[in-house]
Amino acid sequence: MSVPKLRFPEFENAGEWDTQQLDDYLMAYNERISAETNIPIYSSTREGLLPQREYYNGRELVNESEYGIVPNGFFVYRHMSDDGTFKFNINTTGACIAVSKEYPVFSTTMNPYFLQCLLNDSHAFEAFAFKLKKGGTRTRLYLSVLQSWSTFLPSLPEQKKISDCLSSLDDLITAHKQKLNVLKTHKKGLMQQLFPAEGETVPRLRFPEFENAGEWEVTTLGKCLVSKLEYGLNAPAVEYSDSLPTYLRITDISEDGAFIDSQKVSVNVIVTKENYLKEGDIVLTRTGASVGKSYRYNKDDGELVFAGFLIRIRPDPTKVSSAFIYYNLNTSFYWKWINATSVRSGQPGVNSNEYSTFPLTLPSLPEQKKIADFLSSLDAMIAAQTEKIESLKLHKKGLMQQLFPQGEA
Repeated sequence: MSVPKLRFPEFENAGEWDTQQLDDYLMAYNERISAETNIPIYSSTREGLLPQREYYNGRELVNESEYGIVPNGFFVYRHMSDDGTFKFNINTTGACIAVSKEYPVFSTTMNPYFLQCLLNDSHAFEAFAFKLKKGGTRTRLYLSVLQSWSTFLPSLPEQKKISDCLSSLDDLITAHKQKLNVLKTHKKGLMQQLFPAEGETVPRLRFPEFENAGEWEVTTLGKCLVSKLEYGLNAPAVEYSDSLPTYLRITDISEDGAFIDSQKVSVNVIVTKENYLKEGDIVLTRTGASVGKSYRYNKDDGELVFAGFLIRIRPDPTKVSSAFIYYNLNTSFYWKWINATSVRSGQPGVNSNEYSTFPLTLPSLPEQKKIADFLSSLDAMIAAQTEKIESLKLHKKGLMQQLFPQGEA
């Protein structure tokens, strides 16, 4: 079917969309520049075009030969994908940028934003990319292959109308993302005030009822637990099943420390009640690039057993608040300690004995609870804002399904 379900009034009688090949609309751009360039270097990511130093946490990758140039208004993307999905970005910086010479760069005679929506969000392109997948290998999408794709396209005026509609929705999503970033930055700044700086035993910011409560106690993580730190199950994950335990792995924990429910898996081994996480439990990643990442068990996530690359800690409720410990494991001091402790000859790692030595400064239980409750309320605001953004994204996806024909050309 080459007519969308939803059409703007002025195009209701405009007839079917034409089947056209993208080769007529995409022009490759292959300008190169030496590695000693002064042009800003970017990475093409799923979050958009990001300065390379920002994307790689302050590092700039060494390129011994040359970079590709992306003029303002041109498209760029990574042509290899581990999961068969691709992200097409437009350079909107107002100037030329440099990218990896492996990234395809092109311009278009179509409405640029309409094309970006077609490539990033339409079912038609998703179906096309799926056909390129070959089992067990990365999916490759060279520009010549993209140019060979035939799909349904409307006239330029209709492209612009659709573009204007969807871009206004994107502007709203961007505004909510900015609000989310403000909340996260506010929380980060408060945490630096609510916990003592390195070498100190009193925070810079204290709730009024605790201003004269004295210094915090210096101790270690291992002394605040009801039992020794425990490693998880050494077993492979299997496809999710209601009849098997749900398995928590490193990859099932988001960067914000939440359980990623959308990709849950199971484990097919005999487990005991001790293998399940319970309220107050915290797990820490012990190896790899995500070493140090933590997750505090939430009963709303359902019953979970944890995998072997995770270490469980069980805070002693007579000494510490589990939530307060969890927030300690998200401070800049903690991450500095992780970076220093995790250095290995191979990939980074922190074992149970090392985690038990993590230095803690603790106030009284009432003050711990006050701090944890305050930060939890901020987390609730961040979660609500995140949910708003996801709802808007779903709304856009629904509109896309109405504004673009669903069949393949």
